[in-house]
Amino acid sequence: MSRTRPDEVLKLLQEFVHRIDQFDRDAPEVGALEIGWRGETERLTIRQPVARALAEALIAYHDPRDNGACAHCATGRLDSNLTCRDCGIVQGVFGQTLASFFQHQQTTLDGPRPDRAALEG
Repeated sequence: MSRTRPDEVLKLLQEFVHRIDQFDRDAPEVGALEIGWRGETERLTIRQPVARALAEALIAYHDPRDNGACAHCATGRLDSNLTCRDCGIVQGVFGQTLASFFQHQQTTLDGPRPDRAALEG
């Protein structure tokens, strides 16, 4: 994933608008986007194709830090280890495997212990 410096935002928006506008310069204007950055203000005319492309780009964007919602508590977000930040439950197949392993370990520890003589014999 490429890293965009904050001072490139205005330039990237200008390039985005220009890249889309070149295909349909006669499209109707639907508004304007005014952005100020470090003392600079730029007003970009937004035509219908640009508005549609910008909306699609914003909808399609997925933050790489977003690992989904917790299936257990339904309010928490998962960290990069698929652990819920609210309830601490590990999610997914890995979480199920851990839960099963710990349940098995607990059952083994809680169960009857073999007789020492039987083990030595």
